[in-house]
Amino acid sequence: MIASNTPNKLHAIIDASQSACLMLTPEGMILESNQVAREMFGYTETEFLHLTRNDIVDLTNNGLLTLIKNREEQKKASGEIIGVRKNGEKFPAILTS
Repeated sequence: MIASNTPNKLHAIIDASQSACLMLTPEGMILESNQVAREMFGYTETEFLHLTRNDIVDLTNNGLLTLIKNREEQKKASGEIIGVRKNGEKFPAILTS
């Protein structure tokens, strides 16, 4: 049984993280972001809610497709991707899912 305050603890951990954290659906819709992610990508919390992973990752780089395939097969994945900021600037990032 999961305690009723577990979601609040999870949110507190994500918010306190020094790493960028995004919570997404399996389809890639962004449900939640922490302050570090908002600063890294340049989006507000509200703006992130209208985006998908496809909006913040360089889709011409095969890294994301490989990670999605690995996650589907192994239920976890970690590797390099190219992130895309709101201003279009690209940057290397590590994705763990």
